[in-house]
Amino acid sequence: MTLPTGESPVSFSQIRDEFGTAGTDSATAPVRLGQYRRDDSSFTNKNLGELTNLPLDTGIPTSGSINVDAFHGKKLNTVIDLYETGSSNYNHNVKTNRFDAGNYDFVGGYRDSLSPSTWQGGKKLIVHINNTFGSNGASNVNDVALTIGDGWPANTDFQIDLGSSAVIAGRGGNGGNGGAGTDESPGFNGSNGGNGTSALALETGMTYDIASGGQIIAGGGGGGGGAGASQDDSSFFGSDNDEAGGGGGGGGRGLPAGSGGSGGSGGSAQDGSAGSLSAGGEGGAHGVDDECTGTEGGNGGGSGSAGADGDPRNTGTGGSPSGNADGNPGEGGAAGSQIIYF
Repeated sequence: MTLPTGESPVSFSQIRDEFGTAGTDSATAPVRLGQYRRDDSSFTNKNLGELTNLPLDTGIPTSGSINVDAFHGKKLNTVIDLYETGSSNYNHNVKTNRFDAGNYDFVGGYRDSLSPSTWQGGKKLIVHINNTFGSNGASNVNDVALTIGDGWPANTDFQIDLGSSAVIAGRGGNGGNGGAGTDESPGFNGSNGGNGTSALALETGMTYDIASGGQIIAGGGGGGGGAGASQDDSSFFGSDNDEAGGGGGGGGRGLPAGSGGSGGSGGSAQDGSAGSLSAGGEGGAHGVDDECTGTEGGNGGGSGSAGADGDPRNTGTGGSPSGNADGNPGEGGAAGSQIIYF
């Protein structure tokens, strides 16, 4: 529980129940106030990951004199460990995958365990993230690499800290395949790029601190596949069938990044390139076959941490479909979000 505030008295037993005491979690163990100073020889877990010199709680003396009045309104501080190991599972859950599994440490080191039945009206959870969290297997913009989870006991205060090595990244969407060089519908149409997914899900109202170097990256959408085209001529001298495929779409930025789409058959259309953690992939070049030209694949989204939708097609240098059977380029996939609030 949060210890009494204002002029209400604080007892030694209340301090022991909230913070524990050296060597035991017993309800009858003696309490020595000096042990709760950060610089006391029995005080542990003051340095965890990149968090250093943690006090028992803000405002409790770290050295020098200490008295019962210093404990008014204080509560147990618990650091949840998301810094020693990361995860490639999408929707990795801070509560069920880490806290419920016992991956946490008590500042001071005077308690052995914490469960909802011993929440006693309030605790402070410090979620320290300093590893890599991707979203392998996800496919929806509302899927995330990491979620704070729900079902936490009432009156829980959260402090969310991302260290300098923290990477939380949504998955990049795959690039769409290019349309084939054909006059058969719908085979000449480029495929749509896949959607990117999101990075982090927090409860509404939660805030976070991020150190220099830490990254929260939305997955970029995959680029749309370029359109294929066909030009068929018939004359007394025979037929002339020209066929040009569309370029494959580039993969979106993310972790994992999206793969590039395949170029359509005909005219040496090129595959799109895969994205990376830092950028979306480029769309593949269009196919060309004499009188017939496809369109380039769209670039994958993802310049900047906020992500970007995939391009429907790259209009910078790509030619337009021409001929008597022209397909449509695929649409770019949607980007995920850096943070989703629920």
